[in-house]
Amino acid sequence: MVAVNKSNMKLVGAVVLAVILTFALCAWFFVQFPKMQHEKELSTYKRALFESTLCQYSCPLVNTTYQNRTQELPDKMCTDVCTATLQALNFSDKDFSNTELIRDPLFKDMESAIAGCRAEHTTQNATGKYIDNRVFFGCSSEALKGIVGKYEYLQ
Repeated sequence: MVAVNKSNMKLVGAVVLAVILTFALCAWFFVQFPKMQHEKELSTYKRALFESTLCQYSCPLVNTTYQNRTQELPDKMCTDVCTATLQALNFSDKDFSNTELIRDPLFKDMESAIAGCRAEHTTQNATGKYIDNRVFFGCSSEALKGIVGKYEYLQ
């Protein structure tokens, strides 16, 4: 029979502890780490989408014929640059589920900010509704900038 002494017990305890810690570290690496990476990518995507939207609402306005009417609208070349910047990140619509995106109130806040400016600067006249685009786009840009402080990943 093998005599068990204190040094052998300490060695066995150290080996068991090392195995448990190794298993826990591996479990974290294969389970938690991918979740953390996905959340980081999701935050990057939401920030890029927000910045692209803000960029488009901040573009200079130019006289453009749209729906048989000349009106001030964001410069097309500017808005194309804003969307190209987002597209350059190579996110796919399959990268994130709609549930992941709508779970965050950012998009509702963005929509509310823009809708509030639209409602505030739309008037009714004899030919229908009229929106003062110069004021509307300026208001929307400022309202979107006001959202930044609410979301850590936008700062």
